[in-house]
Formats: sequence, C-alpha cells, structure tokens
Amino acid sequence: MTLDHFGVARLARDLRGLLAGSRIDGFTASNAGIIFFCYRRGKRYALQILVDSGSPLAAAYDRSEPLKENGPLGWASGVVALLRGATIDAVDAVPDDRVLYIDVSSRSAFGVPSLSRIVAELQPRKANALVLRETSPQVWLIVAAAKQFAATPGVRNVRTGERYEPPPPRRSTIDRARSSSTQPSIWQSCHDRTASRFACGSVFMRSAASSRRPAAADRRRSGPCR
Repeated sequence: MTLDHFGVARLARDLRGLLAGSRIDGFTASNAGIIFFCYRRGKRYALQILVDSGSPLAAAYDRSEPLKENGPLGWASGVVALLRGATIDAVDAVPDDRVLYIDVSSRSAFGVPSLSRIVAELQPRKANALVLRETSPQVWLIVAAAKQFAATPGVRNVRTGERYEPPPPRRSTIDRARSSSTQPSIWQSCHDRTASRFACGSVFMRSAASSRRPAAADRRRSGPCR
C-alpha cells in the first residue's frame, strides 16, 4: 500500500495523538528502516519506519514486553545518546507531501536542552529515514541517515554532517498552481469569443431590420393594394 499526501496527513494526526509526550526507551535500526520503542502513561508502543522503495510505511503499535536493551543499531549507532530518553513533542506532516517530521527533545547530563527531528520520507523509490539535530533556529544538520548519496544534477545532497534539505516539492502541486494561475485567462478568452459572436449577431440583426424598413415605408406611401 502506497500512501498519498492525504493519507500521510491523517497518519501524522493519529501518531501525534498516540505518541506525543512519550519517551523513547531505545530503538533498533537496519537498512530496512528503524523501530523506536516508546513509553507513555503506563503503555508501551513501537514506532516503525520502513524505507522500502516500493511501499514505504510508518506505523505505531502496542508493545507488550518492555525493552531489555537496544537491538542492532546499524546506521543509527551514532545517535543513541541523542535519542535514548528523549521525549516526542510533536508529529507533523509536510503540507502536500509524503514526509513526516517527528520532533523530539532531550537534556544532556549537564541539563543542556537539545532538539532533534526524526524524518520519515515516505515517497516511493526515494524513501528514507533520517535523524537531524537543530544547530540554530530552523537549521537542521543530518546526524544519521538510512540512505546517503552525494548531490548530482537534479538530486539533493544527503550526507551526515551536511545541512538537511527537504525533498523537492511534488510536481502535482506545481501543476495545480500553474493551472489556477492560467484559469482566469482561459475564462477571459471564452468570454471574449462569446462576446464577439454576440456582437456579430447583433450587427446582422440590425442590418436585416434596416433593409426591411424602406420597403415597408414604400407600401404605406403607395396606399392599399387593389
């Protein structure tokens, strides 16, 4: 099942209601994605992000057994200290796109607050999962990524240590904007053609009427026919 941007928006609302305020106890990661083990109000949940190119997915489900220790960490091994014990503050969807932002906060051993973001890019053939860290307001640095690739023409740069760039806007959004911008001109063109036909018809009717008036006047002057 492939989610469209409407489905991703609904998914974000559901995940927000279920996971906002929960604490991340641990996680396990592989090339297939990442699973976060969360705890909230006496209940345990798992948040799973799959980056399969054919059918990427994000889902949360109940977890009955407490987590003893982290499983294999793979590409996310460098963010254990950053995410373990962090609190999920919000889950949002990028408008008109298939991207989830999961914002988490934590404090260091010295009490210094830290903001991080888990990104689930659920676009077929380009699915990815990333962990970002805020270095300054609205500037996010990539600290871990399931898939990394260097920038090429038409492809953004996804490398640890580099600034995060979101996926390019969906083409359908651009097409809708372009269509809405050209709509007035289309209606204006139709209006002009209709007005032109109406004007031509009016001229023809006036011309026909004027050509009949002299004949009627001649009949009145000549009197009744005998």
